[in-house]
Amino acid sequence: MPVSAPDLDAIFKNKRWADDARALFHYMHREKRIMAINRNYRGGLDRDSGWVSVNALAMKKGLGLSDRLKPIRDKLVEQGCLEVKLRKNGQKAYTNGMYSMCYRVRIPSKINGRKYRQEFITHDKTLANIRTFYSKNYKQQRKEFLDKMEWYRPNLELAEKMYLSDAALDFAEQQSPKDTEKLLGSIATFNSATGRFISTCKFAGRIHSFAGGLDKKLRPFVRVQGQSDQLVCVDVNSAQVYLLATMLNHPYHLIDLVPEFKPILHKITKRQQDPSTRTLLNDCLEGEFYETLMDASGIASREKVKTRVFQHILFSSAANHDSKKKKKKKVQEERRQFRDHFKIPYKSPYKALTEIKGTQLRTLPFMEELTKNKDKPRMYRCLNALCQRLEVAVFLNMITKRLNAVGVISLTVHDSWIFKASQLQTFEDVFNQVFEELAIKPPKLHIDYLNCATDIIEPQKTEEK
Repeated sequence: MPVSAPDLDAIFKNKRWADDARALFHYMHREKRIMAINRNYRGGLDRDSGWVSVNALAMKKGLGLSDRLKPIRDKLVEQGCLEVKLRKNGQKAYTNGMYSMCYRVRIPSKINGRKYRQEFITHDKTLANIRTFYSKNYKQQRKEFLDKMEWYRPNLELAEKMYLSDAALDFAEQQSPKDTEKLLGSIATFNSATGRFISTCKFAGRIHSFAGGLDKKLRPFVRVQGQSDQLVCVDVNSAQVYLLATMLNHPYHLIDLVPEFKPILHKITKRQQDPSTRTLLNDCLEGEFYETLMDASGIASREKVKTRVFQHILFSSAANHDSKKKKKKKVQEERRQFRDHFKIPYKSPYKALTEIKGTQLRTLPFMEELTKNKDKPRMYRCLNALCQRLEVAVFLNMITKRLNAVGVISLTVHDSWIFKASQLQTFEDVFNQVFEELAIKPPKLHIDYLNCATDIIEPQKTEEK
């Protein structure tokens, strides 16, 4: 709840109505989290604005709000807790293709640096409705997912047995007010099993799930019901950049994995022998890619450099501008400067990536539906699709399937795996075998030993391989 919101029990004068209002906020929080994780979920909404489509029909049926939904919503708007999205003509805005109005939580002020306060739902009927509602939705999603990805069943069943230990709560309380709110919400949603979802995206075939959306800071506190084994999390360093660098240096070794991109093969091979193309791959293999850009740009923060690589190099158009008017001038200059810094060590790869972004629709016609925005396809996103489809082909369809075959069942999150620490050597053997067959050098791995077996806050040992 917003810290500035009034006492719900007092304004509704009814515990059931107050808890139904809290259920509405829980629903909105869950929808917003899914939209942040899965770009294909709820099309037509701006992810960064905070607007959430509140599906009245689904909530009436599932959460049992019946005739209470409208008066509860209206009361929360009146109290300044919610605001409804209005069009320029003053009419309420509906989500494209759905009879769902858009709302967002209003935060008029902060108290002690916090935006939200915790309130718990205790009414048995409301709790039962919430569990039934989310279980029903997830059950259908799960069935549709496994119809396409039956081989992933043991991995999904492992994820469903996971929970966060009590030490996660202690850790969350020690963070900044903003982070504490975010982490406590994630812990409650994960452990209550009310935020579960599972799907594969059409854009690249990636798996989007409730487990994949778990904040990285909370991974050390993951446990598996009925097990006391130490867990380990293995991440591929600079995964998408590594795959692109390998593609530029050894295109014929990887292009068979994404045959739909063969029409742009000439754009990849033309700069294959350039020294800066080899430099990019070597830096990725040594785990020094971001450090090289930190030196070139003068930016001291590795995370900031990482953000700008995706924002200005990989996931943006080739133009040096941004369409958002408020940020346009600032972003233009930031983007131009960072691209100039990127070209210092990686001039030829930058040119290759720019040429890929300039691919015409007639060359890759399948990209039209995947990139369409207001009837105009954003073809520069073909680079994103190439990165992510390579990731799915290598890390999910090759490595994870083979791990399952030898008994290493893992929770996968794009370019990382969580599994029993005792199986680490088997994982490394399978991982190296796949890259040996692809005839390319394997990337560097970052390994975190999770503290699920100890219930302590301090992180366990970390290593690079």
